Amino acid sequence: QGLSLPAPHVEESWQSAEFYGNKVLVQYRNSGPSGEPHVAYIKKLKEVSTALRDYVKAHHTTGPAWNPSGGDLKTFKAGGGGAAAAAKSIPAPPPPPPPGFFDEPRAAPAAGGGMSALMGELNQGSGVTTGLKKVTDDMKTKNRTDKSGAVPGGSAKPQQTTAAPAAAAKKMPPKMALEGGRKWVVEHQVNATDLVIDKCDMRQTVYLYKCEGSVLQIKGKVNGICMDQCKKTAIVFQYAVAQCEVVNCTSVQIQVDGSVPTIQVDKTDGIQIYLMGEKSNDVSILTAKSSEMNVLTKPANPDDDMLESPLPEQFESKFDAKSGKWTTVAVAHSG
Repeated sequence: QGLSLPAPHVEESWQSAEFYGNKVLVQYRNSGPSGEPHVAYIKKLKEVSTALRDYVKAHHTTGPAWNPSGGDLKTFKAGGGGAAAAAKSIPAPPPPPPPGFFDEPRAAPAAGGGMSALMGELNQGSGVTTGLKKVTDDMKTKNRTDKSGAVPGGSAKPQQTTAAPAAAAKKMPPKMALEGGRKWVVEHQVNATDLVIDKCDMRQTVYLYKCEGSVLQIKGKVNGICMDQCKKTAIVFQYAVAQCEVVNCTSVQIQVDGSVPTIQVDKTDGIQIYLMGEKSNDVSILTAKSSEMNVLTKPANPDDDMLESPLPEQFESKFDAKSGKWTTVAVAHSG
């Protein structure tokens, strides 16, 4: 049932073992006297496997061969032939081990009867509690004045934490400078409401970084403006050739007195965009991941208040089965 005949089975078993035997030969063949026992063992193992294969092939061709007319084993006596000589050369087996040699050691029974005595006591029923001490009323916790559950005032002191206080944020010095003649850098300005850039041209850019409670006025025409990580900061400018970008800001304001092609708002919470110039309304406003965005424009009648329009923050997408595409529109809230 899935196995080879006896002789081929012995041959296949040796072939499997020969793979590892060759590794032993390669490792110890040239290692001197220390490797000779390993080499001799592999050679003898091969000889035994070969002899076993030949014996099985000669006497057990298709399986173990039994003598159907054999006698009683008790009356069998080895005699004559190769089998008798082989039997005489086999030494006598060793004597059997003493009784209890293979038994697992057992734990000594506990004093007083062990588990059986314990179970016997439990089976006494109500009599098992006869030896217990009775609890009187004055021994109960609710009746004892010296074991009140209330914690006495002032007895326990609050545990003091040993953790070091959080390190205060490092304050950077304010900076306002023209770098390389092409980039105005305004950084770390706090409550500076009189910042002015008046000597600029259309090849230069303006970059605001981590300013708080400040106001920057840009006079003239610049290439682009970027406000990054600012809080409660305002920019007033006339013209920007490329765009005005607001990123990672909170509660900021932008006032355009002239024109700008594009205003991009990204990751900003709270922005007011004032379009004060005659051509300011021609701007394109791009928003992403932002909230609380409002655009204020000049009214037709100068005596009227400015027109405030919120930019959408919520969108609705629907699948069009005819075109096979998704259509997204802004959600407008009335009221």
